[in-house]
Amino acid sequence: MKPFILTFFPSLIIGTTLAHGGVIMVNNGQSIQNAVNAANSGDEILLPGGVFAEDVVVNGKKLSLRSFANTTEVRSISFINAPGSSTIQNLQLDDLNATN
Repeated sequence: MKPFILTFFPSLIIGTTLAHGGVIMVNNGQSIQNAVNAANSGDEILLPGGVFAEDVVVNGKKLSLRSFANTTEVRSISFINAPGSSTIQNLQLDDLNATN
């Protein structure tokens, strides 16, 4: 019984750790679209406060876009063919589109 416990619990911890997506930080002056393009489905993109005058397109990915400041503005975000629910938190948007 001890060998089972010793191998089962570490594999359970590793399995739950691998199930979460990565985190991509976007700094001021960087492009949100570049972060979206580099992200894998399930990743979280963190944005600083500021104005991002770009039209962001998320195509075929389930992402979370979140600001760690309450003063982040993005011109527009479009989600196309997302394979599940995506999350947007603490962003001021001029335009939001979702197409499946």
